[in-house]
Amino acid sequence: MFRRNVFAFVCLLAFPVIVMAETRVDMDRSKDFSQYKTFTVEVSPPIRDGEVDEGNTIAVNRLRQAVTSALRARGLTPTEGEADLVLRVASRETERTEVVSSWPADPYGWYGPWGYGYGGYWGAGHWGGEVWTYRYLEGTTVIDVIERVTGDLVYRAEVTAEVDDDEEDLDYDAIKIARKAFKKFPAGGIYVD
Repeated sequence: MFRRNVFAFVCLLAFPVIVMAETRVDMDRSKDFSQYKTFTVEVSPPIRDGEVDEGNTIAVNRLRQAVTSALRARGLTPTEGEADLVLRVASRETERTEVVSSWPADPYGWYGPWGYGYGGYWGAGHWGGEVWTYRYLEGTTVIDVIERVTGDLVYRAEVTAEVDDDEEDLDYDAIKIARKAFKKFPAGGIYVD
């Protein structure tokens, strides 16, 4: 019984983190990705709680370097001139609150379904569990890959994750976001799933 309660508690604590780590990718499969050889990156200033952080050139450069590195790994070459692809990168951070409950963990309470004999005490779990709030910072990065000649959107990646408090890992976090965003990018025209 105790193990089941501990397991349920650990699962409930891990649930918000597991749910938050997600990557969405959409691409135009009618395009021939093997024709794209060069790219340029345009990064918008980050948005924090609805306000544009114009002066944060550190975050802008960090994202530019991470996206450039991820596409170089896919065989494309960065350029400042007439590139085949234009990448537009935008990021935002939003404070979120999630309500977490322990109610479904143990519907019979501490004493099992029959309690102390027939019709016995059902314990606190049956009458209701604990409810608490979990506050966190959610970061979303959207990367649009646009064919320069036609202006068509050929690839879009949206990475949403909980922002951790460790400021020393910001470079690594940006690299991780870029890798996730381009995980399904057709390298050399080949679709990878």
